[in-house]
Amino acid sequence: MYGQTSCFLLPTGEYSAVEMKNDEVFICSERSAQNMAFQGLTKEDEKVNIIDTFKGEEMMGLALEAPHAVHKTVYTLPMMTISMKKGTGVVTCVPSDSP
Repeated sequence: MYGQTSCFLLPTGEYSAVEMKNDEVFICSERSAQNMAFQGLTKEDEKVNIIDTFKGEEMMGLALEAPHAVHKTVYTLPMMTISMKKGTGVVTCVPSDSP
């Protein structure tokens, strides 16, 4: 995302590191990983291979690569209103007045 400035996580949320196609690893809720498995996105179709699990608070301040963005590195910040039952549990921040 061109104007991404940060990434929000729920500090108390349970996140998983999941093996995906092309040797990628996604950080997301387990529920969203199950959904992605049936969309052909995980390393093995219809199967979720969880590498590790952790709380969002363990990733606060983590530097992330932001492909195609003005800022090549963005950081994780806390957001208390994230629902782990909807979507990935990860929210990107792209302000309306971004470059």
